[in-house]
Amino acid sequence: MSRRIFAVLLLAGLTTGCAHPGGRASGSPFCEWLGSCPHAWELPPPAAEDRPVVDPARLHRSRLPNGLEVVILEDRRLPQLDLGLAVRRGGALVPLEKAGLASFTAGTCR
Repeated sequence: MSRRIFAVLLLAGLTTGCAHPGGRASGSPFCEWLGSCPHAWELPPPAAEDRPVVDPARLHRSRLPNGLEVVILEDRRLPQLDLGLAVRRGGALVPLEKAGLASFTAGTCR
C-alpha cells in the first residue's frame, strides 16, 4: 500500500513540476521595460567588476637571478600548495632574424 501511495505522489510531483508556463517570468520591471520577457540565456551577461580578485598588497613579488618573476599569495586556511607557470610565448616575442624558428622547433618536437 505504501509503495502505491509513494508511486502516485512521485508521479503527481513529476507531472506538476514539468507543467510550468514556458519558463518566462512575467510582471518584472525588466520585462515591462522590454515589452517582453526573454529567457535567461537571451539576457546580456552581468558586467564584470573593475577590481582585482586579490588585494595587490597581499601579493609578494620577487625576481630570481635568471629573470623569472615569482608571485606568491599566502593563504593558510588549507595545508596546500598550488603552482602555476605562465610563459611568454608567441610570434610577437620572436626577433625578426629568428622568424620561423619557433614553428620549426614545434614541428620537430611532434
